[in-house]
Amino acid sequence: MIKKVDVYLVSSTLHFFWALLLAYTNKDRESHLIFIDQNTQNPLNFYSPLHKTLTPFASVEMFAGRELKGWALLKRRKAQFVMMRNRIQHLAIDRVFLGNDRSVLGQFFLQEAKNQYKACVGCYLDDGVFSYLGRSASKKKTERYIDAMFKKLSYGFWYDPPLTIGASRWVDELWLMYPKQRTALLQSTRAIQILPNQEALKSVGDFAKQILQAESLNVQQIEALDVLITLPNPLIFSKIPGYQQSIETLLGALHQQGLKVGVKYHPVTGKKDILNVQKMGALLLPSQVSFEMLLPFLQQCRVIGDMSTTILLARFIDENANVVMMKVSDDDYSKKMATLCETLRIDVVVPDNIAPFVSSTVF
Repeated sequence: MIKKVDVYLVSSTLHFFWALLLAYTNKDRESHLIFIDQNTQNPLNFYSPLHKTLTPFASVEMFAGRELKGWALLKRRKAQFVMMRNRIQHLAIDRVFLGNDRSVLGQFFLQEAKNQYKACVGCYLDDGVFSYLGRSASKKKTERYIDAMFKKLSYGFWYDPPLTIGASRWVDELWLMYPKQRTALLQSTRAIQILPNQEALKSVGDFAKQILQAESLNVQQIEALDVLITLPNPLIFSKIPGYQQSIETLLGALHQQGLKVGVKYHPVTGKKDILNVQKMGALLLPSQVSFEMLLPFLQQCRVIGDMSTTILLARFIDENANVVMMKVSDDDYSKKMATLCETLRIDVVVPDNIAPFVSSTVF
């Protein structure tokens, strides 16, 4: 029996997580993985391990050059178009999964596959918060008209600037964690719910162990955590008066309860422990390790985060999980995120009240 073919176009750690989870879930299909829009010197750190272990992918490819500018980028992409077209001709593609449909490479591959195989379906992979709150930058005139026209003239008038992530004309289906909560601009597109397949999640965990070992991170340490705090970009919390004191109070309260706490900074933080959480007894997790690779080991752990995708993912893995949103601002975007979280039964607490809230909650 000939298997139907799925191709996953991955440009972020979240997209890779979905590709891995869905490929393990759909073992009756032939899955191919293509990393797109990667930095040549610093691609996603999943590429090498994929060649050293058994994975659900029949093939793995990389298209890099994101760091290039101007003519060099145009020339690189044109060459990549040729390689993609040749690849498409040798695969009877049934579905193309794409996380960022603003991508020139992603749109090119998708429209070429649709032209070659009329029944091919374009599937948008959940891009996290943007899927539910929309992406306001997509409505800016510079992106909507100037950038879009440049891309059309440079690459082809097939390029379609979406009003938000997932809204381009090449997308036929939305694969989402929470279809009912998708943003208004995506309401007219057919939505399919991604389900947390436990067997597939275990397989994802087996792969994640290799990533964590490469970072000298002990899986048992993660599994033993009672609480994981994921912190926002330092540029955000550095502007919030008393934020550090709130974290110190929270860690002190958790320590008094005898709870094991881990803290993960935003990746831009690097190896710096800006808030000195280690001195307060917390396990400092490497900021460069993606939260998605920690997910399989957090099912008995409470996750406290800001207005990022991390808390949405934690709720996705286990609808009964203890998840808390730190509401770090009172702007319109934060209010919308808080409303979404409340709909998903995620507790919303401001930083000053997190410590007493957690202290009064039974783990």
